Amino acid sequence: MIDFQRLCRALVVCALVLTGCSDKNKDQVAAAIEAAKHDPRVAQLDVQPYVDRKIAKICIQGPYNTKELFEEQVKQKVDGFSWVDDGFNIVWLFLSDGTSFQVKIDRGMDRSEKSSRCSLASKVFFERKESGTVLFYLRE
Repeated sequence: MIDFQRLCRALVVCALVLTGCSDKNKDQVAAAIEAAKHDPRVAQLDVQPYVDRKIAKICIQGPYNTKELFEEQVKQKVDGFSWVDDGFNIVWLFLSDGTSFQVKIDRGMDRSEKSSRCSLASKVFFERKESGTVLFYLRE
C-alpha cells in the first residue's frame, strides 16, 4: 500500500532540489500543496511536517482583500501583506512564535465555498470536481 504522506514528502524534496529554495518553510509548504493538487488520491494535507515551528493558525486571503479587511477577518495584525488580484489566493501560516509567512496559490486551484477563513488545524483539504477542477479549503 502506498503511503501518501511519504509520496508527497518525496515530491516536495524533488521540487526543492530543482528550485533551490531560499525560504525553506514557504517553499516546502508551496511544493507540498502543489504536489497534493496534482495527486487525486490526496483529500487532505497536514502542512505541519513542512514547517520547522508550530503552526498556530492557517488563514486564506482572497483576491482584492485590503490589509485592513484581512486583519479584521483574521483578528490580528499582519506583516508583509500583499494585495492580490483575481488570479491568486494567499494561504497565511501564523506560527506560535508570533511570526507568519504566506504561500501564493494560483487560482488554477480555487478556494471552495465551504472553506473557513481561518483554521487552528494545520490541514488543507482538497475537493475534486468531475470537471477536473481542484478546490482547497480549511475547516474550523
